[in-house]
Amino acid sequence: MSIVFVDTETTGLNPFIHEVISVGYVIETDGEIVKEVEFSVPFDVDKADPKALEVNGWGTRHFPEQITVEEAALKIVDDWDSLAIMASPTHFDLGFILALLTKAGRTPSWSHRQVVDFRSFYLGTWFREADYSALGLRDLSERLEVPMPSDRHGALVDAKWLREMYRKALR
Repeated sequence: MSIVFVDTETTGLNPFIHEVISVGYVIETDGEIVKEVEFSVPFDVDKADPKALEVNGWGTRHFPEQITVEEAALKIVDDWDSLAIMASPTHFDLGFILALLTKAGRTPSWSHRQVVDFRSFYLGTWFREADYSALGLRDLSERLEVPMPSDRHGALVDAKWLREMYRKALR
């Protein structure tokens, strides 16, 4: 089975207003990493939420090579074809990916049946407490004993962290 683990860094929380800054993803086949990709895309800093830029370190940390929105869309559509797609929260990351694809005049190469939210996967399978609505990735990483990366909020770093939690949850 092949899975792409995805993370985005964005200029805010609303894909109808804000934009993708960077995308990172890890593709694994049968448990082995076969590809790691990270890139950034141009965005309108005037539309950005200053708090979001502070969280992801825009202007204070190194971001990956910038490519055009069209190049990014082509890369995503080509690389993700026929793969299971995992993110957390999936609706957030894929909402921004879909907005990026729309901006480039592309459509996704996947269907809703290929999309898996890690938090839902983990909580539905392994977590049996009555109230888990407030648990986030930090809580899940503690439960799985997967350390949170010190350089978190880099798209590829977070995609790798997600993959590591998934691999640990399978055990």
